[in-house]
Amino acid sequence: MADAEGRPKVAKLVACLVAMAVLVACVLFLVADGRDGTVRGLDAGTTPTPPDTVAAIEAVGPLPSHAPSPVEREAARAPVDAAGSSSWRGELAGLTGRVIESEGTPVAGVRVALLELDVSHLFDGSSIDADEPRLELEETVTDGDGRFLLGGARGPTFHGLGIDLGGPRATLRVIDHALPHRERTDIGDVVLAPYGVLTGRVVDESGAPVAGARVRFGPFPAEILQASPQEFRSDSLISVGAIAMGGGEPTVIELPNWIRASIDRFPVPTTQSAADGTFRLEGVALAQVVGGIDKRGYVGVALGPLDVSGGDHDLGSVVLARGRTIRGVVEDGYGEPASGVEVYAGAELFPGIAAILQPCGPTDGEGRFELTGVAETGQIVAVSRRARHEPWSSTVTARPDNVLIEIEAIVQLTVNVRDELGEPLPGARVQLTPGRRPGANRYFGAALMVLPKPASPARVFSEVEPGSYVNASLGAGLYDITARVLGLAPAYLQVECFASVNEVTLVCSTGRRIELTAIDAVTKSPVVGASASVLRVGSTGFTKIALQSTDQDGRAVLGPLPESDPGAGLEGFLPAETMVLVQHPRYSDHSVSPNTTPLIVELQAGGTLAGRVHWGGAIPTCVYMLTLTYNGADGFLEDFHFPRFSVTDLAGEFQITALAPGQYSVELSERFLHQDPLGFGEDFEVSTVHREEIEIQNGETTELIIDLTPTGRGATARVVGRVRLNGRNLEGAEVSVRGNESVRVVTDSSGRFETPPFAVRGSAHVSIEGDVTLAEGPARRMQLHAESLELEHGDVHEIDLDLYPLTLRVQVVEAASGEPVPEAEVSANAENQEDSRFQDETRTSATGEATLLILKPGQYSLEAKAAGFGKASSQVNVPAQGLSEPTSIRMPRSVPCAGRVQFDPSAGAALGQGFAYLRVHGEDNDNEAGTVLNAPDYEFTLDGLAEGEYRGWIYLGGQGGEEVSFALGPNGDRNLVLFCIPSED
Repeated sequence: MADAEGRPKVAKLVACLVAMAVLVACVLFLVADGRDGTVRGLDAGTTPTPPDTVAAIEAVGPLPSHAPSPVEREAARAPVDAAGSSSWRGELAGLTGRVIESEGTPVAGVRVALLELDVSHLFDGSSIDADEPRLELEETVTDGDGRFLLGGARGPTFHGLGIDLGGPRATLRVIDHALPHRERTDIGDVVLAPYGVLTGRVVDESGAPVAGARVRFGPFPAEILQASPQEFRSDSLISVGAIAMGGGEPTVIELPNWIRASIDRFPVPTTQSAADGTFRLEGVALAQVVGGIDKRGYVGVALGPLDVSGGDHDLGSVVLARGRTIRGVVEDGYGEPASGVEVYAGAELFPGIAAILQPCGPTDGEGRFELTGVAETGQIVAVSRRARHEPWSSTVTARPDNVLIEIEAIVQLTVNVRDELGEPLPGARVQLTPGRRPGANRYFGAALMVLPKPASPARVFSEVEPGSYVNASLGAGLYDITARVLGLAPAYLQVECFASVNEVTLVCSTGRRIELTAIDAVTKSPVVGASASVLRVGSTGFTKIALQSTDQDGRAVLGPLPESDPGAGLEGFLPAETMVLVQHPRYSDHSVSPNTTPLIVELQAGGTLAGRVHWGGAIPTCVYMLTLTYNGADGFLEDFHFPRFSVTDLAGEFQITALAPGQYSVELSERFLHQDPLGFGEDFEVSTVHREEIEIQNGETTELIIDLTPTGRGATARVVGRVRLNGRNLEGAEVSVRGNESVRVVTDSSGRFETPPFAVRGSAHVSIEGDVTLAEGPARRMQLHAESLELEHGDVHEIDLDLYPLTLRVQVVEAASGEPVPEAEVSANAENQEDSRFQDETRTSATGEATLLILKPGQYSLEAKAAGFGKASSQVNVPAQGLSEPTSIRMPRSVPCAGRVQFDPSAGAALGQGFAYLRVHGEDNDNEAGTVLNAPDYEFTLDGLAEGEYRGWIYLGGQGGEEVSFALGPNGDRNLVLFCIPSED
């Protein structure tokens, strides 16, 4: 069973897989989260400087109707109109810039794509045939001077530049300039980082070359390799296991098409192996990098970390193995083979948590499927469905051969569509999507709600008589049904279709129409061509249920719409809420409740924020980034207001226009978004030097003057002090201050230290580490001090440490015989909350002895772990003079614990299928253990448990069972039988 602390970790794990498809969102999160600190990678005292040419943010001429020299692209990536209306094209923003190498050389002939992430992308409009979102608006190629020109950007949204996407120089740059509508903004130079070259040769297990293998590397943390990112492709699926979901069957995450289209064009340096298997990947960061090599039909290889800081690295021959082959059959509930069924399969990355699934193709006439190139470890997960609008059927098994997927039987569904008087309605459009119900784990429930569900084609149902629509070949399952009739409100119903013949009736009512009029707030004249949409959040997810443009009179009629939430009565992670969103490039976005009457929307051109940054009156010598966050939205749209950005010019001035009236938070920080976001590692931080609240008025300019003092960093403080150990000055102790900026200094020969002035805003954390020498052993690195501080401008905080560490001798012995336990892991942790950061750990010697260091007297918890023993602990109170005698920890021998899990077959066939897991925890001891249970015997062996009383939790078929209990005697138990009774919770 996944415990409460483990669930966020599980969520992060699967979120890592999803993040492979939405890398841009990671950057957005970084900005919106307001992280503080200093940009890593800069030498001490280094100040970010503007590029050679910093362009003024102003119009340089009328915006052309299209970008020059667009690249010919396939239909899936054809340029689209960002506003959904061709009349907006001349109203939107354009941008120009130059791509250069780090030494200033222009980069000619490189592809540059304009990326846009808008709030509307999150709302599924497939039910009203709205255009599918696209991350890429447009792509062009730089000219001989490295210059590019792009257009069609909507200013208030989130923008980026994709450089050479899917190629060896692939990288991403977030646009931190303001992009005013009807103007062309010069964003200056886009500087590509210096790069290294990876070379090598891809071969199979026989040494033959493998052509067409994909090679990708980037400066990611090494932990990402645990998620096997090299196996993730545009047609892959993600299976979220029973433990991650908190019970139930595995859930399949199917990314929407607009994300899938970007998977193979990730901003990560990419190339392919040639006919002889060789490859040369230019564009790799001069840093520690990780990556992988993969090809369909082979097991991908994860590689790294590799040190490419020297420029070139040869990987030699990289072997792609064929791995396991999954072979199986899909059958219906009667044992009949299911032919032409879509199948995906793969191996679990982590038991019960996640798997990446690859397409196996449709089953043959005998229902068989096959997939090669599967990893040698992990249980097999396989899923199937007859059509995209049907639910997945899944299985989890330990063996790759004879995999059986039992697909739901074919049933008949009749949908009767009636009006409010019960009269049949012919010509209705009836659609299906797989139904969803919230699982026990809300982390993934929330994530799944954002993803659109695959809808059925228009002709899945046949109208057998007026108002009656039949699908006689539908896979059994839970469905959301929608019926639409021209002139009436759509009808929705969630229904379980498990009987051989199912019949439901949907009533399309007259509903209600939302008639709105969009006018200019100042002139009161109608606004033509505004986009009005109805957005709904509720148990059925994020949906766009109506979309219309205003006419010559500024009017739009939305609907007819149903009177109630289509998911009414279903539990959801968000309360049901509906909003009308009105957008036009000449005005700020406006949201309003659909219940407002009369619905006259006064669109405001918005206000302007203009100002200047100075250093005590002097012009700054660096460029700053301004982040403006709107605080005035009501309802769920408050979470979807993207921050607005701008950068200061050479005079320190900035300006952002078309801001919706209301309250805003302003943050000024060191510029960082112009860097490659792949370099934003786990320890990446950015210094926010100023923050305040402002109010924007419609039609007015709000002036903001920011004085960062002559230091250029705003309020600063220092930390000084001395460290003494056992009456002697401690040289070489490391003092770290982490807050708005991070600084690090070491103590000198007199034990003194003094940090340079660092920017302060809020709290700062100080820690001191140093080497503590034992009389009978080598020095140990320990944390000597830690505290959080609230500092003001000009403060000098002094720390005077005069420590006399105490040694705590420990003797670890076997509980029964008193014999010493060598190589036991022993740790000491302070129980006082203020001192909880202080701990020490070591291993026992051959005589079972160990010496621990503690910094001051107090109550400590000692713990010992060793192979073949149960965990043991002890509490000890250490006085100021220390303890003269060693503290004894008596470890019980572990005893055998093995057996099997049984369940009552009458509890349901599903209980004996899918993932199974057992976890136990001691009642009178601290021992715990867990294991995966494999069908059909569900046998288990648990190690590291000592004699005592235990509680256990069983998951079978993804369903949690009632708590079980058992006792282990002195000889343990090798034939333990635990009964799983499904929990009613």
